[in-house]
Amino acid sequence: MAQKIILALLLVSSVAFAGEPLPRKILALYDAREYSDHFFTPLHQQAEMPLNYLGMELVFRDVNQPLPSTAEMANFRGVITWFEKRQAVQRPADYCSWILSEMDRGKKLVILGRLGFATMERDRIDPVCQKALEKLGVRYLGNRSESRFFLKITKKDHDMVEFEHDLGANDDLNYAQFKIVDPRAHVYLQANRIDMSDSESALVITSPNGGLVYDSYVLIEDRDLHKLHWRINPYRFFEEAFGVTGWPRPDPTTMNGSRIFYSHIDGDGIFNVSHIDQHSYSAEIILEDVLKKNLDVPVSASIIAGYLDLPQYAGEREMSLYRNLFSLSNVEPGVHGYAHPLIWKKQTVALKIPGYQYSVDMEVKGAVEKTRNLLSKLHIPKDVTLYQWTGNCLLPPEALASAEAAHVENMNGGDTRFDRQFDSYAFVYPLSIVKGGRRQVYISASNENTYTNLWEGPYYGYADVLQTFDNTESPRRIKPVNIYYHYYSGERQAALQAVKKAYDYAHTHSLLAMWASDWPPIVNDFFATKVTPIAGGYQIHNLGKLRTIRFDHERRNVDMLHSKGVVGFAHERGSLYVSLDEGVDHSIILTSAHQDRPYIINATFKTRAFQWEPGGIRFEKLGWMTSHMRLGGMHPNATYTILAGTAPFSEKADRNGELEIHFSKAEMGRQYQEVIVRLSQ
Repeated sequence: MAQKIILALLLVSSVAFAGEPLPRKILALYDAREYSDHFFTPLHQQAEMPLNYLGMELVFRDVNQPLPSTAEMANFRGVITWFEKRQAVQRPADYCSWILSEMDRGKKLVILGRLGFATMERDRIDPVCQKALEKLGVRYLGNRSESRFFLKITKKDHDMVEFEHDLGANDDLNYAQFKIVDPRAHVYLQANRIDMSDSESALVITSPNGGLVYDSYVLIEDRDLHKLHWRINPYRFFEEAFGVTGWPRPDPTTMNGSRIFYSHIDGDGIFNVSHIDQHSYSAEIILEDVLKKNLDVPVSASIIAGYLDLPQYAGEREMSLYRNLFSLSNVEPGVHGYAHPLIWKKQTVALKIPGYQYSVDMEVKGAVEKTRNLLSKLHIPKDVTLYQWTGNCLLPPEALASAEAAHVENMNGGDTRFDRQFDSYAFVYPLSIVKGGRRQVYISASNENTYTNLWEGPYYGYADVLQTFDNTESPRRIKPVNIYYHYYSGERQAALQAVKKAYDYAHTHSLLAMWASDWPPIVNDFFATKVTPIAGGYQIHNLGKLRTIRFDHERRNVDMLHSKGVVGFAHERGSLYVSLDEGVDHSIILTSAHQDRPYIINATFKTRAFQWEPGGIRFEKLGWMTSHMRLGGMHPNATYTILAGTAPFSEKADRNGELEIHFSKAEMGRQYQEVIVRLSQ
């Protein structure tokens, strides 16, 4: 029954937006008087990640600045607010009139926390605001109370309102009275005041026009223990409130059915003397004990370019370190600032360079140029393709402009953790943040600095990153695996062992490894992707970097004969993961029929030039670490011959028509290898 409902919703979505790209943007309104930077808002730090997971993009705007025109809102699905003050909105009537007009045009309204437009005097709201709430499905009657002792919960949906934390008897639970006026609304939490008659209130609802989660029912925070947990189930709530059930989701975590993995090193501590042998630089330890022992793992290793202008760090030993580091086939050069800004807004830097005064262009573009000159001087035929942000990573827009001018990708910031200390999705950051119209791409997992209390210890703390890897994989794949650390992990044996454990994790899981510089283009493509309903499925147009579209709650298969630009699919965690080719135009047609045309279920390498031939397929592969794949749509129990640059070998498909192929070696990023899979004679 549930499957029929989901398919019906998918059909409704397709009809509603036929011929037009699905509107994946959501306007996030916040009060800039309370938050000087939208980075600090709960909309960014908590709500945006699950909305990204659902395929949506948040666009931030100060609620007290001019609101978008009707034309500007054309590509938006709706509006979301999460106000912490009752009077966040300075002009409630104008604001609510705008909200009401957008809702009349089909936009969804989602309210988290406080309304933001209630007056202090007798807790009243403007009549036009009442109309907007009634359009949402409720009437606001006030009668607020912040006393838990007067509150009695009369109805709750455990999965929706007790996602990570139960509604405890001693929790601070607030009350305001919302009366349902739309019979189509779904009430997930209902309560009344025992000191009032006729006080029933709908505190968590979704409706055809959006949703509401009142005040303390969104999150619970324990400031003493530094704990934060979702009360509401953000995935289920946002999916229902924004009406995006069944929508295809661009998914940046996955390629060819496998979880993405990348690794990068920030330049801090490169010349710190290691406590391990009291002689080696920390980076020399990392070079010998980590990078050279994991030559099958691509690593983006950065330097702080200002060291090149300090004579004490420009001798033969230092040049030899740079040469040996950047000459490794599994290392791509990155840049981690010139003097390493610590707090960008205050222009404080970590590295003291005589005569230098902070300059955004010198910290970014200048540092890239100096590193490129170093590579030329050392006769290393590589380019700098990645800038790794420094310090607090709270950037001025000019920094992003400078990175763009230097023709490098950018990354860092958004220190995702999900482990025994930070045990909630509330600490998992979104994909990125936009400053001045340019995008800063976030990492996928935090580094050892946060796990060691800013390098105060315990030095083995980074070993807990494995919990983040696991928790962001199941029950939902939220993030790629990202092994991210500094050279100063080579200072301490415990820290070094923690880094090694992280690489052991990568080697014992089926991952698709890539350069860290590959990650930002995938994230940028998430936002560039256009999804348009067509007969029987969807058309996908993107930049060819993001290679996976995910359908949640989907049991159907991909029609491999009638789809275009699709190389495979896999059913994982109740979702359908569809693998795209390297092109920019794709069409995905869904079907309930079993597929008897060869397709990739999963592979631990990139592919290109995928094509079908009589009795098999041909493609090119490029990978790292172990190299294996699983194909579907093959002839059951048939034997296939595989040609892949070495002596031909054979594998037999199972009774379900699935074929496992284990290649003897990976390409280690050098060049694509042609593979032919055909029925044996």
